[in-house]
Amino acid sequence: MMSPKRSLRPRFRSRFAVLWLGGVASVVLVLPYVLALQGSMLESLGIPLPALLLASVTQSAALLAVSVFVGLRAADASGSASGS
Repeated sequence: MMSPKRSLRPRFRSRFAVLWLGGVASVVLVLPYVLALQGSMLESLGIPLPALLLASVTQSAALLAVSVFVGLRAADASGSASGS
């Protein structure tokens, strides 16, 4: 028989993946808006624009991973995690 903690691991991973991928997708989808508003200022920085965008997405993905992980752990610990 599986322990309850072990049976929750796949559900935790799937919730993490869905939330993290949704967050990263939203970061990528906002890039055209950012470029429309601040494209000329970003080009004047002297950093290649693709490198700057890659750095921005990478940083956001890392921060989202940490915040989603901590949020899911806190939800599980407090008992406010979704049961479905």
